[in-house]
Amino acid sequence: MCYNAGEALLQFSVLFGVEMIMLNSTKNGQWQVNEQISCKDMAGLGFDPIFTLDFLAGSDLIEIKVNGLHVYNFKHRDTFDQANLLEVSEGMEAIHMVSINDSTQATAEVLKADDA
Repeated sequence: MCYNAGEALLQFSVLFGVEMIMLNSTKNGQWQVNEQISCKDMAGLGFDPIFTLDFLAGSDLIEIKVNGLHVYNFKHRDTFDQANLLEVSEGMEAIHMVSINDSTQATAEVLKADDA
């Protein structure tokens, strides 16, 4: 999850059992409407527990890629430029790399939930 002032700006959840990706965010502490992506419809993606995720933040959306393939555009529901925490949790036992590229040179804390 990516946070700003206590709000979840993007929750990205992979549900391996049903081959689905769920996306959501909070507003005033309340979860908004889930957006669902069926992985069964993604030709060439496969659903291996080892995968590469890319989140490319733009001015009004976050482009999500899995294994280099475009999967979804998640529209910003709140200002994303002040995000200050990235949390990786549940089922992500092996993380190869986390990279945050920010032209403003702001820093963000990366937290694995097991480390909290």
